[in-house]
Amino acid sequence: MAMGPVLRQTLLFDAPFWEGAQLRTAAQAIRDLGFLFAREETPATWWTVRPDAAPMLTAWAAGPKAVALAKKAAVSGQPRALLDEALRVLAKIFGLEAAAIEKMLVSWHTHDWQGDAYSRGAYSYAPAGALDASLRMTQPVDRTLFFAGEHTDTEGHWGTVHAAFNSGLRAAEQLLIG
Repeated sequence: MAMGPVLRQTLLFDAPFWEGAQLRTAAQAIRDLGFLFAREETPATWWTVRPDAAPMLTAWAAGPKAVALAKKAAVSGQPRALLDEALRVLAKIFGLEAAAIEKMLVSWHTHDWQGDAYSRGAYSYAPAGALDASLRMTQPVDRTLFFAGEHTDTEGHWGTVHAAFNSGLRAAEQLLIG
């Protein structure tokens, strides 16, 4: 199994500026924005905390886009480069100036899952030639070491919370059956 890189940014604003805004490419106002995908941008994936009304947006970049963002921050030596990129993308999506969006920003936080010494990635996946890796990881070692986690899912739900939960049930059953 391999670990996938993810870079997440959470931006808290003084108000949900996106409510009532109109996307450049959409004709109707966004009233209840929950999820937004801007395929050509980095970060491309955005979501709110709906149904909570908190004025917060989360930006998500995974795979090569996460690596590119992390590299941009490393090259500049400034985590601020990540915020600048997020503001640029939001400005483009909503047809606003980045400076105007930044004036509404209360705080921002970022997490580089690949760079996290305790996780080294955000999700697992089977690289080429390793389709049986999850199944192999479900096998206990000497009936004393049992494995659980989304990476041991054999139903095709790698990288998900329900895969982690279900794998825990499977490992507990293996332990109890003996």
